[in-house]
Amino acid sequence: MMDSSALVVGVVQVGSIRFGIPVEHIVEAVEAPCAYQQIAGQPASMKGYFLLRGDAVATLDTYRLICPDQTAHEPAGHVIVLRQGDAVFGIEVDAVDKTEAIDRDSLITLSPDDESAAELFPVLASLGEPSSLIGIANVATLYEATAGRAARKMARLCDAESLQASSNEDEKSRRRQHAIVRCGEHLLGVDALSVRCVIPMPELQQPSPGNTTFLGVAHWLGADLAVMNLPAVLSLPQRETGQGKYLLVLAHGDRVTGFAVDELSELVLLAPKDVRPVSPVAFAEPGFFFGAIGTSGSRTALVLNAQALSSSGRLMHLPRTTAPQTGSATVNPAAAYTGSYIVFSVAGRPYATNIEHVAGIVTDPKIEVRGGVDQASLGLINWRNDLVELVNLGLAAGSEIERSEPRQALVVVVDGLTLAFAVDAVLTMSGPTDATQISRAFDPETGGTYQIVTMTGPSRISYRLIDLAQKVSERFAALQVGEEALHH
Repeated sequence: MMDSSALVVGVVQVGSIRFGIPVEHIVEAVEAPCAYQQIAGQPASMKGYFLLRGDAVATLDTYRLICPDQTAHEPAGHVIVLRQGDAVFGIEVDAVDKTEAIDRDSLITLSPDDESAAELFPVLASLGEPSSLIGIANVATLYEATAGRAARKMARLCDAESLQASSNEDEKSRRRQHAIVRCGEHLLGVDALSVRCVIPMPELQQPSPGNTTFLGVAHWLGADLAVMNLPAVLSLPQRETGQGKYLLVLAHGDRVTGFAVDELSELVLLAPKDVRPVSPVAFAEPGFFFGAIGTSGSRTALVLNAQALSSSGRLMHLPRTTAPQTGSATVNPAAAYTGSYIVFSVAGRPYATNIEHVAGIVTDPKIEVRGGVDQASLGLINWRNDLVELVNLGLAAGSEIERSEPRQALVVVVDGLTLAFAVDAVLTMSGPTDATQISRAFDPETGGTYQIVTMTGPSRISYRLIDLAQKVSERFAALQVGEEALHH
C-alpha cells in the first residue's frame, strides 16, 4: 500500500529537460522503434504508430511538444507507454531515470491564471542533492495532443462480458511483481520495486557476535551496509534460522538495508485480490505484513509491507554517500534506462535477462518425460501442476555443451506460451531502481551485434543480455513449422 502523502513519479529526460510522470499512468518503457507508420490526418504532434505485441500505439513527438523552437536532435531511445482512462498511447524520451517518491506537501502548483498551468507541467517538484526543479507532466494534456488517435478499449454498459473483460484488464494492470525469498523455514514476498539486488553474501564485519538481529556490516556499492536477520526483525519464530547465503538489499526512499536470506526462490505477479488477509493476532508486528499468498509449491508466503519495514525503528541504517554523477560527455543518456534483471549462469558463463516474463525459478527441476523432439529439449517438468518443456539454453543458443541434469530452471511465460530454460544457477537480481546501461557489442561469430547490460557502480559489471521472451516465441514457431512439415 503506497503512502497517500507521496506522489510517485518516473523521471525521464527529453533533450536537456528532465520531468516526472505519475507512475499510475505508466504501463511500460520500451525501446523506440526504427520507424513509425504514418496515417492520413494525424496531428503534427504525433510521430505515428508502431506495433507492440499486436497493438497499435500512437506515439507523440515529445521533443517537438516540449522544445518547439529548438532544432531537431538525435532519434529518441525509448517510448514510455502511458494509460489515460481506457486509452493507451506513447511518448518518445531520450532516457529513463529512476522512480522518485515526492512528498505532496512539497509540490509547487503553478498559478491557475498562468497559461503554463493548463499545459504540460502544471506542478513543479524539487529533486536531488543539490536540489533542482522538475515539472510533473499532465498526462491528460499529453493525451489531448493525440487528438483522439490513441487506441481505446471501450466497455459497453449493456454488455456484461465487456464489463468483465474491462474489470479483468484493470485487475491485470494493478498486478505487481514480487520476489519470494526463503529465510530458513519462512517464505517472504517482497515487492520488486523495493528490491535493489540479491547477491551472494559478502564477508561481514561482525562488531557484536552475540547479536542475533544485527549480523554485521557488508561493503556494498562503495559504502557500508547494515545486514539484519530478517525473521528476527519481523519477530517471526526462530526455530530454523537458515544459513543466510545471500544478501537481499531493500530500499525505500533514501533508506537502504541488507537482510540475510537463504535463496531467491521464485518471482510472482500479485494483484491485491491475491493477498489473503491474516489475523493481526498471528504476528508480534502485524504492521509489517499485508497478508499471505499460496506459492507454486503449495506453501504459504507472507507478503511484506516494505514501506512499514523500512520506516520502522527496528532497522539499523548506516550513512551512505551518494555516488558522483557521471558527466554527460562520457555517458550516452539515450543508452541508460531503468529495468529489472536476473543474472544467471549457463556453462559457467553469466548472462542477464529482463524479469518481465520470468514467472518462476525452479530449483532441481525433476524431468518427468525425457526429451526427444530435438537436441535442445531436455524433456518435460511439472510446474504448477502442468507439464512444461525444459530447454537447454546453451544448445538453443548454438553452443556445444554437455547434457547434464540442470540445477535450476527459469520459467518464462509469453502470451500464454510457457517454456523452461535450464541454467546452472541464478546469481543475482538487479532491482528497477538500480542504474543500468544497455549497449551493443560486435559478435565475430555471426558478424552482427548483441546487447549487453551494464550494472553501473564501482565495479561496472557487464553481462550479455538474453531475450528469453523472444526465444520462447522462436521455439514454438520452430515446433509449429516442424509439425506442418510432417503433415505434408
